[in-house]
Amino acid sequence: MAVFVIGSYVVFASYFVCDFHMMRLSSSYTKIPDEKKFYVLSNLIKAAVLLSYTPLAALTLYRALVRDEWNTQRIRNLGVLYAIPDFVSLFLVSRMAFSTKLHHVCVVVFMVANLFNDYSDDGVGRALVVYAVFSTFAYLVNLLLASRFLQVNARMALAMSVVALVVYGSCLCINWLWQLRYVLGRWYMTDTTGRLALAVYLSFIAMVVYDDLVLVSWLRLNVKRKLKVQ
Repeated sequence: MAVFVIGSYVVFASYFVCDFHMMRLSSSYTKIPDEKKFYVLSNLIKAAVLLSYTPLAALTLYRALVRDEWNTQRIRNLGVLYAIPDFVSLFLVSRMAFSTKLHHVCVVVFMVANLFNDYSDDGVGRALVVYAVFSTFAYLVNLLLASRFLQVNARMALAMSVVALVVYGSCLCINWLWQLRYVLGRWYMTDTTGRLALAVYLSFIAMVVYDDLVLVSWLRLNVKRKLKVQ
């Protein structure tokens, strides 16, 4: 929990540090309504955080799926680090879509469950790890969401939109196919207790999937709008 407490403090403080400097360095940021400034910062901070996690997350996924090496301590630490930006944003971002709030709450709930799971045992917790790692790769989406309020070249904005849609959509497809294969395999191989655990997992992950669907739909429409402007 020390990682969570210290990490939360660092991310919390970074909002105010970034706000201080952005107010002085970015003319477009100063024009953003006050109630939306922390929304922009939450996405900038999350993009930076997820980008920094990506190498270790990718290595962890490779070792888990290819070598069947599920390092419990590393996965727990990554789970805590992943949840911190979402946890902090629940308190600092006033205007947040309901689906996003549900997503963030589920992430925090999963983080707590993650702390008590032993990943050396083949259980439903492994599906959560895979979902979280693929979500880590979507940092460009958060950068794109923030860039809407900042001065970004039209061609750059279009390029970011297309790449974000392709990367995010690809990650979702691969992730969901793996999840479906894993859950169905576990369902027919486990007992009643195991099936109950799968049902609980699916009920929570469904809320995350809903938010992912909302976001990918927005990304698709965003690309269409920008192509019409070009």
